[in-house]
Amino acid sequence: MNAEYKKHGIILLGIIVVICIVSAMVFQNENNNETKVTKGKESEMDVYLLHEDMLLCYPTLSEAKDSSGKIKEIVHYLGQSAASFKALLKEGTQLNQVSVKEGIATLDFEKLKYDKARERKLLESLIFSSTQFADVNAIQISIKGKVLTNMPMNNTPLNETTRSFGINHVDTNQLYLHKGNEVVLYYQRVVDNKKYEVARSIRLNQRDDYNEIMNVILSAPNGSYQLDQPLANKNVIMEKPVNFEDGVLHLYLSKNILASNTKLDKECKEYLVRDFSSFDAIRSLKIHVDKKTYDVIIKK
Repeated sequence: MNAEYKKHGIILLGIIVVICIVSAMVFQNENNNETKVTKGKESEMDVYLLHEDMLLCYPTLSEAKDSSGKIKEIVHYLGQSAASFKALLKEGTQLNQVSVKEGIATLDFEKLKYDKARERKLLESLIFSSTQFADVNAIQISIKGKVLTNMPMNNTPLNETTRSFGINHVDTNQLYLHKGNEVVLYYQRVVDNKKYEVARSIRLNQRDDYNEIMNVILSAPNGSYQLDQPLANKNVIMEKPVNFEDGVLHLYLSKNILASNTKLDKECKEYLVRDFSSFDAIRSLKIHVDKKTYDVIIKK
């Protein structure tokens, strides 16, 4: 009898051990999955890399915990060449440190080496890559602790290093070159069968001329730039001029913008949100297609 009880006891103990092991494995997997998701979300960032003649938004992950660490990683990326992207920083460039204070990220170099012809592209990349972080509005460049007022090769002024510096500039009208306002509109370029976002600064006569902006958005990009834009690809047109009131921009567009009889094309919708997100005055869009109206939130 004792032997039988002992046997049952051993079996019961074995079952308890197995249950504990399985529970521990499940708990560990859940924790690992949670950690991976959280880390991935916190580490997402964009780096603006040079492909042929333009800077493309290259999404990647960062291991750094703060913006200064992420900017160090960005500088490292800009010194690398790949099959499709050109390095903007030459071998021999040495970054001492990055510090962020009162919205300004100071990049202090021991040595700063780059191609003279790519000086503006380098600045555009550094500015747009660095200012994606909430605590960075502008950058400052120094060499061995001395803050620069101009870049060392082409003497590009460094008095305005916020996103108003612009990126991938396009002057649609030379008359606007010195008196105009810039808006950043978004396109895409396919590289090695993968789509990359392309931000472009376009100079207009008036920054709040939403009819002119919509005409630019709906126009097909110059073929030599190898760019696409979903609204232009679908030949969406304005049925009548836009109307802006109380933070709402009313767009009267053709049926081409619909993916079906009842829904807006998702990619077209995303590009409109992206294009108008930098306009402080615009909170939402009302897109009118025939007798239907679609509400699109720009700012929550």
